[in-house]
Amino acid sequence: MTKRGLGRDEDHRVAWEESYPHPLISCMMPGIAVLAVIAAILLGFHLWQRTLPPDTTVPMLVGVKQEDALDELKRAGLNAEVRKELQASEEIPADYVISTMPVGGRHVKAGCLVRLVISSGSAFTSIPDVRELPQTVARERIQAAGLAVAQEEYAFHPTIPFDRVISIAPKQGTRIGKMSTIKLVISKGPEETQSTVGANGVPLLKSTTITVTLPTDGEPHDIVRIYVTDKDGERTVYQKDHRAGDTVVQTVEGNGDVTAKVYYGNRLILTRTF
Repeated sequence: MTKRGLGRDEDHRVAWEESYPHPLISCMMPGIAVLAVIAAILLGFHLWQRTLPPDTTVPMLVGVKQEDALDELKRAGLNAEVRKELQASEEIPADYVISTMPVGGRHVKAGCLVRLVISSGSAFTSIPDVRELPQTVARERIQAAGLAVAQEEYAFHPTIPFDRVISIAPKQGTRIGKMSTIKLVISKGPEETQSTVGANGVPLLKSTTITVTLPTDGEPHDIVRIYVTDKDGERTVYQKDHRAGDTVVQTVEGNGDVTAKVYYGNRLILTRTF
């Protein structure tokens, strides 16, 4: 019985050893599983990297003209985004690159977006000499210089014809910030002795035509109001909704010394005395 029983135990032991791996192999199996997972991850990462775009270098574009900078980015396989708001610079001319993001020389992936900041040129300008020019021509030259006429005053002059510029303030040639406002003194021609009262005893009215272009650096649209002040007091002679950039033309009149003021919203954009 004992020998037969021992025989059965021996059979079970042999069967167990045949069914299960060696104890050393059992200890190594978790490590082998971890290594297999790591290998799979590394293989996947390698395959993923192969799907990425190739590396490239951001060109050095500071001081390069905008059109040329865009061409260089295209050749480097990069995309460009140009800031809508230009930035003034005293060193870099208008339409040239001030800075890039990422900076030039940095290694990036092809197709990366590169942001360009473009110079609007100097923040300053010189007041043009518009003396003795017709008022409309003087305004055009002043606006082309990045300035605005905020005040006009009419005065008699013995030699400068009617509606031509007598003087400008600040003085011509002065270097000031762009979008600054200036004052024009415009000729009424030579002074003559004229009656200020009509035949029926009613005072004669003075008149002038105001032409003003609305500023574009504020609200996209607003109310334009023109106020006239003379010996009879102040009154509103014009009130209408306009869009920025519109040109308003309006004839106004008054009695005695007359001042007309033009507002765009709450902003005073022109004062004329005549």
